[in-house]
Amino acid sequence: MLDTSTKLTVLYYNGSTYTDYSNKFFEPAREAQVIQVTDSDYIYVGFSKPINKLYLDLSVANTTASTMTVEYYNDSVWASVSNLYDDTRGCTRNGFIQWDYIDVNDVDKTTIDSKELFWYRISFSTTLHSTTSFNCFTMIFADDQDLKREFISILDDSFFAESQASHFLVHVSTRDYIVQQLRNKGYYKIDSSGYRVLLTAWDLFDNDEIRQAAVYFALSRIFESVSDNPEDHNQFMAEKYLGRGHDALKQVSNLSIDLDDDGFKDSGERLTKSKMARWSR
Repeated sequence: MLDTSTKLTVLYYNGSTYTDYSNKFFEPAREAQVIQVTDSDYIYVGFSKPINKLYLDLSVANTTASTMTVEYYNDSVWASVSNLYDDTRGCTRNGFIQWDYIDVNDVDKTTIDSKELFWYRISFSTTLHSTTSFNCFTMIFADDQDLKREFISILDDSFFAESQASHFLVHVSTRDYIVQQLRNKGYYKIDSSGYRVLLTAWDLFDNDEIRQAAVYFALSRIFESVSDNPEDHNQFMAEKYLGRGHDALKQVSNLSIDLDDDGFKDSGERLTKSKMARWSR
């Protein structure tokens, strides 16, 4: 069952009407949506706490050169985020979208379409191609390019599941596996009422801390999916990368985690292995 507490609220605004795509963009590869986004339209992404990154998976990429802008609400006006990194290059490919963390005093909730959240407003310098189709707004820990750097031929057609043009679903599955591994190790957070609640992918401040583990686990799953029997080369590779993934996860000496679930990176929100052991009791 999907954890709806991790769902982003995604609205498309054409200048007069809001269309809510949150449910359609939450579950990966369920139902891609063609949205004809012009240079005067907005895509609003909202969440219960501030975020500084997301992953955009496209079913059909934009073919028109365009520059993305991301803004946040600073309690009075919309302001551009700092150091925006748009790996999608204006929705011309799948990729991560990331920006600097915003100071606690500079960002606030606002109400869009009757929904009070921390909102991020996305726009484009030119109208996207009419066939541009969005699949999912979410968070993963590594993508296909990360896999390619580890195993260069992993993007060959022979490694893709039927009807799939990327390993996106593998990355989603790997994300959930890593989050569960961290939960099993005793990582958790405290909500505003003081209750212990389950860790999610949105609580990790720095994906780079676990990216290598995510790469290894994803490769393991891909090789296992193309294995014909328990003794072939692909199964050997699957087991090798599974072991490397667990080793990489063990080697993480500390994690930057949003322990108080407020979305702001405080100086004390970094767990070392010794602190983790105490938190797990």
